[in-house]
Amino acid sequence: MKINVFVKKYIFLIIMLMMIISLIFLSIPFQTVLAQSEKIFDLDKSEVSEDLSSFIVDGESFDFNNYPLNSKGSLQLINFVEYCYSLDNSEDYSLYIYVYNPAQIKINDTHILNRIKLAVGFNDLSYASEYAYFNIKFISKTEDLRFYKFKVLDNSNRIFSVVNNYAKTNDGVRQYYVSSIELVSANDFNAKEYNVAMNYQYTGFAEGYGDSENFPLTMTSSGIETLQTEVHYTWWRPEGETEGGNNIQSQLNSVYFSVPNELIEKYGVLQAVSMEWYEYLTKPVFITGNSTIYNHLINYVGDTFSSYSEDAKYGFAVNKVEAGPNDQYPLADYTYNAPGIILNPKNNGEALSTLYYLFKSNSSNVKDYILPSEDLLSYIQTYKGSGDKINDKYYSELFENYVDEGHIKGYNQAEIKAEDNFSLTSYTISQNWWKQIFNIYEAEEFTDIKGIEEILSSDLLITDSAFSSKYYINETDVPALKKYCTNSITDDKTVFLLRYSVTSYESKTATEVQGTKSLGLWFSEEIDKNAYMMRETVFLDLDLIDVTFYKDGVSTVIPVVSNPIDGVADGTPPVEKPDWLKYLLSLILGIVILILVLWLLGPILPWILKGVIWVITLPFRAIKAIIKSLKKKE
Repeated sequence: MKINVFVKKYIFLIIMLMMIISLIFLSIPFQTVLAQSEKIFDLDKSEVSEDLSSFIVDGESFDFNNYPLNSKGSLQLINFVEYCYSLDNSEDYSLYIYVYNPAQIKINDTHILNRIKLAVGFNDLSYASEYAYFNIKFISKTEDLRFYKFKVLDNSNRIFSVVNNYAKTNDGVRQYYVSSIELVSANDFNAKEYNVAMNYQYTGFAEGYGDSENFPLTMTSSGIETLQTEVHYTWWRPEGETEGGNNIQSQLNSVYFSVPNELIEKYGVLQAVSMEWYEYLTKPVFITGNSTIYNHLINYVGDTFSSYSEDAKYGFAVNKVEAGPNDQYPLADYTYNAPGIILNPKNNGEALSTLYYLFKSNSSNVKDYILPSEDLLSYIQTYKGSGDKINDKYYSELFENYVDEGHIKGYNQAEIKAEDNFSLTSYTISQNWWKQIFNIYEAEEFTDIKGIEEILSSDLLITDSAFSSKYYINETDVPALKKYCTNSITDDKTVFLLRYSVTSYESKTATEVQGTKSLGLWFSEEIDKNAYMMRETVFLDLDLIDVTFYKDGVSTVIPVVSNPIDGVADGTPPVEKPDWLKYLLSLILGIVILILVLWLLGPILPWILKGVIWVITLPFRAIKAIIKSLKKKE
């Protein structure tokens, strides 16, 4: 009997021990199972379906039926795998993500702008304090496009360094804040950003990379806050030119977006915004009002000519002037297919061998036509060129190999703070004719323009012109911005303007010419001045990274989830300078005519003056007569 009791107790202990062991293994997330199988799986080569089949989710094998197809479903991150982490060896360390694509969006697998946003800094409270994008490399997908696998690329070991430093002061915990994934679909030009909003915490080690026996690899996850918003680009130019003239204007570049009021109430004022963009300066853009010239030259866009092309036939001379004692030397700032015209040495001119941009004005007078930003952007996006591309999308031949002085060509990242200020100066020719004779400019200063500014709801009632002046927004964008603000107020959100860059805009009159031959030499015959040339800075794949709120001495960083955009401004005609000579001649002519009229009317002028005085005083005399009449009756 005693033996039987002992056996029963022994069996009971064995069963309890097995249950405890089973519970321990069941409590280990599916990432642990995968990480402990590195001898079987090479995640750089394994198929996504093979990996998924090995996962354990909440103690159960991964069930593909729990991830059905759904044409209206949103793309999701279903697994974030830390692979082969070691305290002192980052060689095998990797991160992989598994994406559930219920709508079967056809993703451009290898696009350079497929990225993931991760925290790369933590504050004293272990919350994320900085975010950055990292490219992801396509590894595998299922035939029905329902599941994708990517590898996070970190060639500089930035992620490993951040994770390792965090683990040293947090009992070995490796923390990953993952806010979003950006993917380019086969049918879209720009990437789309998908909200992920997860915090993954890993502890322990995979077999062979640490004390996995005493500290097995485990993972827990929880949600994080993100700011999901729409970002829109806008711009503003003062009417006058920059100092020095030469048809250059200053341009203030901004974006606007909305923030839920609950975030502001919870975390305080919007203190800073981190953002990135790719900055480029367009090559000369020509706009013509001459249909004949446009219809002919459009066939030669992208073609390069080392000398005058009889086939192209027409050309442009920008800011054309006549020099020499007998105006025998035509000069221009820029020339395209314009034989015999010399570059103006004063203005750092350029002979253009290739025409990259050409637009037709919708107005017969091109000086009345504004080139819409959407038309210029569409042109850049659909241009069929050759050679290298920027971000696998934009032909680099459309842009100069330099940008404005003090700016960075290509990739830019900046943090704009609420206390930052921007300034612009606008110089215009004085309206006084005697000052015009000597080209005397008058300056208007625009200073202390806030880096971050809240748009007040009360200002939605003011005129578009007043709104444009107050917030430094071009007037054509005001209706769309007001509508965005109205919709945001309905959704209990506040709209902010973010100013981030001041650039130069160039716009000059272009003379249209046609080649003509004389004595065996080609010259340019002027056709008209119904064209202008412009160049502007564009901001490609502009993206917000994170925002910082401040309240009661505490700064809180929230990652932003917003689709990247392309910032392109309208093309506007050249600033018209007052024609002082025409003004002076008109004034002189007016004085001469007045003197002539007075001379002709001299003999009868006294009678005319008496008649005018009689008519003017007639009402007063009538009133006086009425008063006298009333006094007599009394």
